Amino acid sequence: MKVLHFSALDGQTGAGVAAARIHTGLLARGVRSRFCVVYPSSGLPSTFTPPMSFFGRIRRAMWRKLDDRMLRAPMLNYDYVLSTGLFGIDIAAIVRAEKPDVVQLHWIAGNSFRLSSLADVKVPIVWRLSDQWPFCGLQHLEPNASAYTKPLPRGWSLPLLSSNLSEYVRSRKAQTYARLRALVLAVPSRWLMEETRKSVLLGGRPVELVPTSCDTTLFVPRERAACRTALGLKPDAAIVLVGATSMGTRWKGGDLFLEALGKLAGTIPNLQLVTFGKDVVHVPGIEMVHMGEVRDRRLMVALYNAAAVDGWLWLAHQPGRRQVHGSMDQ
Repeated sequence: MKVLHFSALDGQTGAGVAAARIHTGLLARGVRSRFCVVYPSSGLPSTFTPPMSFFGRIRRAMWRKLDDRMLRAPMLNYDYVLSTGLFGIDIAAIVRAEKPDVVQLHWIAGNSFRLSSLADVKVPIVWRLSDQWPFCGLQHLEPNASAYTKPLPRGWSLPLLSSNLSEYVRSRKAQTYARLRALVLAVPSRWLMEETRKSVLLGGRPVELVPTSCDTTLFVPRERAACRTALGLKPDAAIVLVGATSMGTRWKGGDLFLEALGKLAGTIPNLQLVTFGKDVVHVPGIEMVHMGEVRDRRLMVALYNAAAVDGWLWLAHQPGRRQVHGSMDQ
């Protein structure tokens, strides 16, 4: 069997890392896996970036500028990613050239692939959902369920110059999905599975709960003292580890984490906050060490083993708190 993957990224974000893990896991099991990545960074085997001519690159740059301009107004009231899916690389053309038995989609938004090109894919499709974008309009994370459970616009199709760009995109998605004969959705969490089933666009499709994979030959318990020494961390500190692509994004629950940790200041001896990612955060009264962006998996393993508490897991299980969205891919 030949599997052809499509992803904007093969690292850098949780969704990109998860896609790379699935691809390399299939290769390790002898499956013919090919990985089409628009913005590669990991140098994985059996990957490729769609070829593009000089004029194709110019055209793509122009479409990207138009896409950015269209999203400028919606982004004013939103603090996460928005995508139209209207522009990008033609998925069907690559499928025809590669001739796979199965297509697996990962995170394909952000002006990477043109969603409507899926309508011409004739082989079965498995789509691993990292967020809510496949069944919403522009939104990748949407707290108001009515945005994706309400009926589609009358006649399904709205004009591009409609005052509601998100509803236009949702209607375009509906038209594309209606032409897909074999589509199975894989989700990494029970929450995302339930929201997918409630949605108008994908609620009638098969949905499977498939937790995010992990290389258990690498992510194994290590000696905590040795990991702390290697990382330059205090051997006797009560270390709380937390990280995200952006701690400043409300959707990740960073504000709740910092609020909760602030209440512990002065109550736990030698408490230390260790963070990783783009953003540097501070909690008054608590010592903080920032490790920067972590791309090396061995360094990530050492960090996990050095910690006494993983802040994200602790936060996600607090009763009565805001639902922390996301697939926790990394």
